[in-house]
Amino acid sequence: MITLILLHPLQPIPAQSWTFADDEPAILIGRAADNHVVLYSAVVSRRHLELRRVDNGWEVVNLGANGTYVDGEA
Repeated sequence: MITLILLHPLQPIPAQSWTFADDEPAILIGRAADNHVVLYSAVVSRRHLELRRVDNGWEVVNLGANGTYVDGEA
């Protein structure tokens, strides 16, 4: 199982969370309503990023024009 948690930059509690089964091959994140995770923000692309299952975990693939950062790195 994978759980994604949306954190608010100024509040200590999570704003929202999503949980997916272990056999999910990919998770799409963006503004478009057909994504698995929909984020309503002007800085989020319609198709912002994809989390792809790989042998030993997950791979983050940037799909949008606004950039994607993991632990402060592009």
